[in-house]
Amino acid sequence: MQEQNNLENTFFWEVPEIDLNLRHYSGHPSDVIKKIKSDIECYLSTPNLEESRTALHYDKNNTPCMISYNIRQIYSAIYNALNYYKNISYLPAAEYETESTFLSNSIRTFNEDYDYLSQKYNTDDLSQDPVIDVSGRIKSPLSFMDKVREKVGEYIEQGRDFRYFNESLRDLIGVRFVITPPKDIQEQGLEAETDYLYKVFYDLMEHHGITRPSNEPLQNGMYKFFPVNSRYSPNKSEKIKNRPEKEGFAVWVQNGNRGFYRPTKRIPEMEQECVDSVTKDYIRWPKYKGYQSLHVCVIPYFSQDVDHIGIPNYIIPPACNDSFIEYQFRTGKENEYAEHGPVAHNSEYKPTGSYHRLAVPFYIEFDSPENLAEISYDPHHLPNKPLNYKNRLKLRNFGESFKKFYGPSFEDFFGIPFKKFRDVFGSQDRNDILSKRKTVIYDNERDLYYTQENYPLKPNPIALALTPEEILDLKSILVSKDTSRLTEFFSKQHLQDAIIQIIQSPEKNGYTSTRLSAPSKVQLYSLTTSEDRIHAQQQDKELLATATSSNTSLNLYETTLDDDL
Repeated sequence: MQEQNNLENTFFWEVPEIDLNLRHYSGHPSDVIKKIKSDIECYLSTPNLEESRTALHYDKNNTPCMISYNIRQIYSAIYNALNYYKNISYLPAAEYETESTFLSNSIRTFNEDYDYLSQKYNTDDLSQDPVIDVSGRIKSPLSFMDKVREKVGEYIEQGRDFRYFNESLRDLIGVRFVITPPKDIQEQGLEAETDYLYKVFYDLMEHHGITRPSNEPLQNGMYKFFPVNSRYSPNKSEKIKNRPEKEGFAVWVQNGNRGFYRPTKRIPEMEQECVDSVTKDYIRWPKYKGYQSLHVCVIPYFSQDVDHIGIPNYIIPPACNDSFIEYQFRTGKENEYAEHGPVAHNSEYKPTGSYHRLAVPFYIEFDSPENLAEISYDPHHLPNKPLNYKNRLKLRNFGESFKKFYGPSFEDFFGIPFKKFRDVFGSQDRNDILSKRKTVIYDNERDLYYTQENYPLKPNPIALALTPEEILDLKSILVSKDTSRLTEFFSKQHLQDAIIQIIQSPEKNGYTSTRLSAPSKVQLYSLTTSEDRIHAQQQDKELLATATSSNTSLNLYETTLDDDL
């Protein structure tokens, strides 16, 4: 039970009939969602299902307690969340103008947002950086399900109504506006830059109706703004505003980055109740590590047009059928600090080297200059300016999203350009390649791509002769997941070739990809004398355990080397 917060394990409320850990799947996201929904339907339709459960649970302080929950409510909420994810993330194969879905409407609206702001704030001088820059993303299936599983625990602990579970999934589609003020504003200092950001934020949100009466029906282009103080967090806004003083943030800032700026006041428009009550202002009240951004969750006017998927009568229907978008606004300096400074959350959200198909989010970004030269556009969605590289947002394909998320290109990783991958192979082969069940082979003489099935290798435990100090050093390296230190460590043991393999692809576009592979387990032996160590190193690795077992003070440790090392 103490491991319930580890998403690699099973939460206390999960049943073995339904596997919600997407790391166990390798298929297409749509197929995975269908399978989990089918498993839930089969389970909840079981006659005489025992719905009320009680389990031993450990709270945040690791204190044991008994907790009650209803299994039908939980899995009905998960079923509805899967439907919600599919509803808002579906995009037809054709261009997004040809069919109306929540995602296609969202992308079209993001383009219109950019057009609106760029025409007011961007300069016609292409030699200067644009003031307005926009990008978006759809949360990956794996990240989505991880969040669902974590949120279920919160709902159980706090006694929340699972019919409103979808309200906790408001950031599945997110759009970020990075504002780089003109040079004359930047020369006035960080206070002027912050005021400028507030002005741009308020401008767009007012354009979408943030100041309109809440009882008015949604019209074309209008949003319903979700309040910060929600049903189960009635004091969340106050907690945000009290955090810096309560957690000693001011002290951290004094000892922190010089470029960090925390405003002491805001422009009057931000102090309006209709704006302040729906905006998470992490600029005026930053998070502890220095993260600064404006967040607002909205229900767009086209949310009411989403076709909701029918559910069986043994699934409890949701009380909330709204669809959300999260907007983020920050300055260029704040974005740089968030992405690359000490506040960066790469360890939490980004991969550490291990590939998983379902971990890739889909990004919404501007077209490349090459694509702009080839495609004709609907003038309605373009600013009244010459075509340049900042003209049209679109959903990036898997290959493009893969590169942005993992670093190496699709071709470097899979051995074939993404466009050829789509053209050459059928759907089954594509799924097998993305799931790493097959490898792409290229026949240079015939200019032909084909696949070769991968056969999983059995783990090959390898024994290392280490001193107690070296064992502690290795454990530290494994915890830090520092591949350079790990490579250096094995090199010093003269066992690098037997334990770890470094595969480097030829340098391409200034990038050299490195992939490390290792056996699943390493046996660590603590030897009492240097003679034992020398003797052990001379043995064949398959006989090493036998050779060292005669030591009277032998201690055996086992650790796991994850694939991402």
